[in-house]
Amino acid sequence: DSGLDVDSTVDIAEIDPPDDAADSTRYHRRHLGMQLRVPAGSLVVGGRDVFSGTDAEVWAIRGDHPVAERDNPYHRRVFRDAHPLDNKPGDAFDDGNGYRFVLGSIGVKGTANDPDAVLAPAKTLDTITAANRGGVSLSFGKYTVNVADQLTLNTSGADPSKNAPVRPADRKRELGIAAYNVENLYDYRDSPNSGCDFAGNPGCFEDGDSVRPPFDYVPADDAEYQARMARMAAQIRRDLHSPDVLMAQETEAQDVCRISPDWTPQTGPALGADRLDCDLVNTGDDNTRSDGRPDSLQELALVIAEQGGPSYHATFDPDAGDLRGITTAYLHRADRVELLPAYADHPVLGSDPGIEYDGAPSPFVSDVQNPKAFNAALPARVADRCTSSGATACDGSNVFSRGPLVGLFRIWRQQIGLSTWTDVHLVDNHFSSGPDNRVLQRTEQAAYNSRIAAAILADDPGARILIGGDFNVFPRPDDPYRPGEPISGIGDGPSDQLKALYDSSMTNLYDTMLDRSPASTYTFGFQGQAQTLDQMWVSPGLLGTLIDVRSAKINVDWPADASGEAPAYGRFGVSDHDPEAALFSAVATFGGVRALVRHLVEAGELASDDADSVVAKLDAAERLLPHQPRAATNVLDALDRELVSLGKDGKLSPEAVAALRAEVWQLRP
Repeated sequence: DSGLDVDSTVDIAEIDPPDDAADSTRYHRRHLGMQLRVPAGSLVVGGRDVFSGTDAEVWAIRGDHPVAERDNPYHRRVFRDAHPLDNKPGDAFDDGNGYRFVLGSIGVKGTANDPDAVLAPAKTLDTITAANRGGVSLSFGKYTVNVADQLTLNTSGADPSKNAPVRPADRKRELGIAAYNVENLYDYRDSPNSGCDFAGNPGCFEDGDSVRPPFDYVPADDAEYQARMARMAAQIRRDLHSPDVLMAQETEAQDVCRISPDWTPQTGPALGADRLDCDLVNTGDDNTRSDGRPDSLQELALVIAEQGGPSYHATFDPDAGDLRGITTAYLHRADRVELLPAYADHPVLGSDPGIEYDGAPSPFVSDVQNPKAFNAALPARVADRCTSSGATACDGSNVFSRGPLVGLFRIWRQQIGLSTWTDVHLVDNHFSSGPDNRVLQRTEQAAYNSRIAAAILADDPGARILIGGDFNVFPRPDDPYRPGEPISGIGDGPSDQLKALYDSSMTNLYDTMLDRSPASTYTFGFQGQAQTLDQMWVSPGLLGTLIDVRSAKINVDWPADASGEAPAYGRFGVSDHDPEAALFSAVATFGGVRALVRHLVEAGELASDDADSVVAKLDAAERLLPHQPRAATNVLDALDRELVSLGKDGKLSPEAVAALRAEVWQLRP
């Protein structure tokens, strides 16, 4: 289906064929290839991928394919069949996009006589300017054309990062929340608490599961790690515009470091790795530097500040991590956001969460803390069907290998303590991987998340909730299984693994993105196809304040870096996922200003009698506003004068007067 030209039939070199005759026949068929010509003008449809530092692949389509000839350059890429910009729109499952082809680097290695040679760092929408040719091999389910000559590229096509970029928040009227899979953000430190986070470690073993060396998530050296941190920090500042809260997935679940007392945003660049003061000897509770913050994410926060960005706090719950040592976690801005204290009677963060689920809860679910990880044993109806592979495979005996992390954040409109605020429950997720595998377990993970939301909403129907992260499966109508396709051990497709969330009161913002900017609605690339794995689901109370939601095109379409190759595109291509960012209204409301007045009373900054007078005027203005806006304005003018008087009389601090006046001004019609 790719339309490549056949030159001749050649034998691919064979190494150590199997002894069994039948297997040998299949082996020889796999390694008999045709030499195919890749025509000039072919269009790259995904950033170059690099494997193990010494191999690479680039996916492309012919330049004369109808998709490559579309008017809008951002429509000239391959979307999974369910996407409205697929080559056959309107049919969720059609041709599988067989017009793609993949180029490999084995031929380039031979031509260059260099076993470490890889394909040139191609990005989506680059054009291959010179015809090429190579033999075909089959491995990992892909027929790869191993071109003999290095790719020659016209890189002047449309800039992927300008495809519906994330808009900066108006900090006086909006708040921003982002979700980002940071792809194995491991530092270059050997944690004493882990046997599998560094080269030479023996491995991690628990309940029959294991992570064994070689462990390939550790950077080659600290210089590589520091360079990656700098690139990711630049993405968060420049492309995500320093959101109020960032939900991170795949950061390292390590906590053996504290911020060095010598660190400042000015001294940090020179300190490098020493910006963190670490105890790499003592384990568990005996570790002298553990501070409750994940080290790599905390270091990322420091680098953001060193680059001139805001100060961020990193926070997590170690119980959210998996055996290999990755976890979900949060970054929140220190200037605008508070992590609220947890109370025993909170419906989720308290000692007796109201989550109705038929699997036995994990012991830590009763901890009173914020943020807090959640998990439960797989109920018998699922556990009895678990197998070691395929759709019914399970990652252990619990619902999650990486439990969802619930955090309750107060996002202030301006200064903490002196403006109105929005309280948001965030549920940070990293579901089990492989959309067509672990179907049973991922279905339960969606169900458990819906129960978390239900517990919060049962206590407060207006609660603002965002469930986000890497769901490792596609939103409707996309699905790894076609309608009627058999799913071994389960039934027939589609698998509809997120059904419980779709059936809940939560809304998937994927549909909003798809309506507003379909060409940028994807977060992951697989075999040259754009697809969506990362999602944001919001409650009715938060949906009503939604302003915008987008996916930043800063990774999927950009080349991954090979060992020893300088990044060709700076900060781009640092992860294998594109982050998502949403903006919500944070304008002052009458209820919000009343809450601020109560806060000032509780803080001892405003007397109760004066507060009653202020609230009475707020109530009057709110009643008048729908029908008599001029009269409401007159009341608000009177309130403004009263606030000035309270300041002159010393009954309210100048800072509080300025804050309240600013909030009241936003209430005017």
